Amino acid sequence: MTRFILSIFIFLFSFNFLYAEDSVESIIDKYKKEYKNNTIKCVDKNFNINSKQYVAIYISSYNNVPYKDGESYIDNMNYTAYICDSNNTTLFKCKKLNLYELGSFGGPYNISVSGRYITFESGDYFLTLKEKNSEFYLHKFTRLMTGEDGNDFGKLLSTEGVSKSFKIKMEDITIADLIPSRIPTTLINKYPALKDSISRAVSGFEGDNLNETITEFKIGNKAFTAIALTSSYSDTQLLSSTSSWCISAGSIAFICDGTGKNISNCRKGGFNTGSTCGSASIVTKDGYITFETQGQNRHGIETYNYTTYRYINGDFYLHKNSTVEHDVEDEQTNGETTVHYNAKDKYDTLFAN
Repeated sequence: MTRFILSIFIFLFSFNFLYAEDSVESIIDKYKKEYKNNTIKCVDKNFNINSKQYVAIYISSYNNVPYKDGESYIDNMNYTAYICDSNNTTLFKCKKLNLYELGSFGGPYNISVSGRYITFESGDYFLTLKEKNSEFYLHKFTRLMTGEDGNDFGKLLSTEGVSKSFKIKMEDITIADLIPSRIPTTLINKYPALKDSISRAVSGFEGDNLNETITEFKIGNKAFTAIALTSSYSDTQLLSSTSSWCISAGSIAFICDGTGKNISNCRKGGFNTGSTCGSASIVTKDGYITFETQGQNRHGIETYNYTTYRYINGDFYLHKNSTVEHDVEDEQTNGETTVHYNAKDKYDTLFAN
């Protein structure tokens, strides 16, 4: 008898799960529980294709994190698109696409529908899907750019083949499908444990140039792997009115225990970039690790950035952050150093953010 009652309970639970009703509000509530960000924006749109009803939802969120000096920075940005079947009162068969940081902070956000095409707009970014046989497939991912003549144009970030084949379903789309030129495929294949972290990181980069640096080192008998990714705007992205030859468009670093495919306990952190050209350098010595970048502006000023961490009791702590500027046309100038942070034996800022 007990087994019979238990079977009935399991059946009813399964039935309710399969036919659970949903709404825009409940999806937002689930999103809040999953991402726990303190600022959330949402837009939704009802639309019909071949008399079938759908609801599209676009949610963006981020955390506003205060610095110790009272200022704040934006962290953990996330953009997520949903398309659900609808019957006027409930939503079901919801499809979800996590776009990580692909978007434009602050919006505006919009959803537009034209025929079988639906576009999720986020500032300068546009994700377009096409409906086919009640499924939604990737059509294209573009960004609105401004040319040297001052006119705007749409730059295709996804590939032409994807835009014409309609084979990638919405729920199967990856960052590599949207911005293939920005994905360090070789790096991900070498360190599969970092696939999601690297995908999230590069989704927030904006420049055409992506550079990577890998260093394996030891502290005592313990082996580590450090990886630095930097992105900068290409010459075609920089307007002649800018003051620099190159401008940083994103950076991220990882320090992992171990080497090769056996890395673990990967810490994610940042380093000073400024006007960065090319790859970062990684220098390790006596329990210290320094990330170095450099660049030059149009006025002949070279900038060297140094961010150093120190290994203490199993973790890496910020030791010093400084910048050295050197006028390449003035041979008498050895460089002016600006120290942005110095731990002074008080180590309380972890490498991991």
